[in-house]
Amino acid sequence: MGSLWCLRRPSWVEVQVRKSYPDFVGQFDSLVDKDVRWTPFTAADIYAREPSGLSFLCLRDQEYWMTRKLILYDIHVEEYHVNRVMRQFGLYQQTPVPIVHSVEPHVHRWTRQGQPPRSLWADKVRPYIESWAEALDDVIFEDRPHSDEAFADYLRWYLPRTRTRVVHVPPGAPIESAAVSETYPLVRDQNFAIAVRLLN
Repeated sequence: MGSLWCLRRPSWVEVQVRKSYPDFVGQFDSLVDKDVRWTPFTAADIYAREPSGLSFLCLRDQEYWMTRKLILYDIHVEEYHVNRVMRQFGLYQQTPVPIVHSVEPHVHRWTRQGQPPRSLWADKVRPYIESWAEALDDVIFEDRPHSDEAFADYLRWYLPRTRTRVVHVPPGAPIESAAVSETYPLVRDQNFAIAVRLLN
């Protein structure tokens, strides 16, 4: 199921430039309803795709899924807002979604630009790394199950606060199962790339 992200060469690889946020926004804006999976995978969906079950890697470390600790990658420190995506875990989604910022603004300004090649960032990120020792003690506890009423409340809160350009697939719409060799429908992206080349 992760083959789209793991195997396909990203369509923006050839055109990525500095400050490429507009390119990423364009990629999202070109999505159509058939490009988005609107509902979480059910046990039947998983079995149809992989009868022998998910790889153990998909479920490894699941005890950390509900932690509130910050995520680190290289020098980047980001918030992990599991409370915004409770439905994917089959749990009740609180509405309005609590927005809590736990990363200080100056941390988001960290950059390697102008730093000596052997700059040591360990001292800066050490507190965030060490906080993971208590990751299992700082988790969200939610035992209420997901419900359609809670999801409707969430949509009433969410939709006025976001751009909604992708058309929602109605419940019960047939979902086409892709062959193992099919990782992504490339035709639209190839046509888009040709058009961009011609315009440039």
